[in-house]
Amino acid sequence: MLSTSRATILTSTDLFGITSSLSSFTKTRSNRRRADREAELSDSDVSDEGSCVSATDSSTSRGSRASKRTNAFLAEVKRQEKRYKEEMDMKVRELEQKQKQFDDRLAFEREQAQAKLQFDMEVQANNRNVILECAKIFSAALVNKD
Repeated sequence: MLSTSRATILTSTDLFGITSSLSSFTKTRSNRRRADREAELSDSDVSDEGSCVSATDSSTSRGSRASKRTNAFLAEVKRQEKRYKEEMDMKVRELEQKQKQFDDRLAFEREQAQAKLQFDMEVQANNRNVILECAKIFSAALVNKD
């Protein structure tokens, strides 16, 4: 039983060693490829402008990728800021429109209340006049009856 657990430990240790060896082998291989490409570029005819341009393009393209990423990020930030600003402007316009509608409705209701109050006052004045006329008519009738 002790030998089985030891075999498992050895196996996991071996696996760790194999994966780290494979990782270093892959790195070494990619470094060799890069070195071979650079050697090919330096061995090629320097007067051939096409190869020089491609060598500089490959080095600048890495930098331009990073700048494109930052430019894309900044563009996204600007787009979101613009959208947020538009949303806020739209909300402000909506609130201003609602405030204007509220003010208009309040003014209309005030006018209606004033008109109703004026009408009620006129009705009361007419009722008073009718009552006074009735009193005059009855008093004149009582005076004539005598």
